[in-house]
Amino acid sequence: MASADLLGSEERLVNTIANLFLLAGLPVMKHVSVDGFEIDILAIEPGSPRDSVVIVEVKKRPKPKLLKQVFKRLEYADYVYVGVPYTWYAWAYNKLPRSVGVIVVIDNEAVILRSATWVGNGGRLLRKIGSANQLPMQEAP
Repeated sequence: MASADLLGSEERLVNTIANLFLLAGLPVMKHVSVDGFEIDILAIEPGSPRDSVVIVEVKKRPKPKLLKQVFKRLEYADYVYVGVPYTWYAWAYNKLPRSVGVIVVIDNEAVILRSATWVGNGGRLLRKIGSANQLPMQEAP
């Protein structure tokens, strides 16, 4: 089994997971600063009556502050995911709240292990940033 260090940097994990959302056709932005904290990955799912906000917190190695970060992200998102190397899948699956989705990275591919459930707080983030249309989102080619 490969160690988490062999799986690369946290930025590589961010890029791999962001690509998963881009391939699904969602606009994506990385490292977004909002209200005094940074969102690793922000994806916007167009919809009505408003767009849905997907936030992904990425960790190369889960640390105690991750749970605190997850609860903060739940205040600003409709869906929250945690992305980790596959070596941490059991920890993420068992320790995170059931409403939080789990994405694992295996050999440069991101896989959704558990889907996030709707929490409905994305409107709060959209009000903070003005609108999703004002963000410099990266879109699939």
